[in-house]
Amino acid sequence: MVKKKKKNKINILVTGSNGQLGKSLKYFYKKNSFFKLIFKTKKQLNITKYLELKKCIEANNIKIIINTAAYTNVDLAQKYSKIANSVNAVAVKKISDLCKIYDILLIHVSTDYVFDGLKKKPYTELDKCLPLSVYGESKLKGDKYIVQKLDKFIILRIAWLYGPFGNNFFSKVMYKFLDNKNYYMISNQYAYPASSIQLAKDILKLIPIILLNKYNKKYFGIFNYGPYQKKISRYMFVKKLSKLIIKNVSLVNKYKLKTNSIKNKFSKKNNNNQLEIRPKNSMLENISFFKTFKIKKQTFDNNLKLSLTIYLKNVIN
Repeated sequence: MVKKKKKNKINILVTGSNGQLGKSLKYFYKKNSFFKLIFKTKKQLNITKYLELKKCIEANNIKIIINTAAYTNVDLAQKYSKIANSVNAVAVKKISDLCKIYDILLIHVSTDYVFDGLKKKPYTELDKCLPLSVYGESKLKGDKYIVQKLDKFIILRIAWLYGPFGNNFFSKVMYKFLDNKNYYMISNQYAYPASSIQLAKDILKLIPIILLNKYNKKYFGIFNYGPYQKKISRYMFVKKLSKLIIKNVSLVNKYKLKTNSIKNKFSKKNNNNQLEIRPKNSMLENISFFKTFKIKKQTFDNNLKLSLTIYLKNVIN
């Protein structure tokens, strides 16, 4: 009896694996017969170094790269533009060049900051990009390098990425809650906030779809990503989170939270200075992504509940 040859797994490199999306991918990744994720932190792999990237790709026979690495501090990017461009633009060009040479599919995470936020309706993939900030400009440069260089790529544009891991809006708000501190929230910026855990789950779903369909070109291009939800401000985000916390009796008791004051701890604040470099409208129309990959949309409320559950289980316990 002739034994069937085992198919080699597809090796997938995940850059920036210590970030919130990288950690979310690691949390939900399960070993399977299709692919293997190889996680690399900033210390393990400096994406600004061409030879380091090349060596890693060759040593691990990489066929797909999920680039989650980025310089994301919007305010500091204004001051340290060289660093922001080095990571968000120049490094992406190097990754794109290597993807071209080694015939690698690149899955790249981009941002709503490529838009100016002046549109009244949600932005589509066809809308003109007019970034307001150095961060937005650097990310747009990276996007353009990919589009110009590659045929096999997926750029996922997201807004207000949050989740239970790493340093982000959600974790900062949770710290304020648990420390019983007051906090002012921006109320005149709107988006469809993207959950890092849901994005990780959806990326892990789309990879087998691409592999089973033999890299069909219909799956490549720029896609807006986000949940099914009406527009929401950061203030509204926190109000929803506060309602979930109040319902968690054990959490309230453990941190001696005053439930009567939680609802009023976060006050509205219209910060026009922030709007100078941040899009007022960060809503991204995401029909194309879910229609192409036939992945079910999740609501913001469900994603927020799951983020809180994972945070309480894995971060503060």
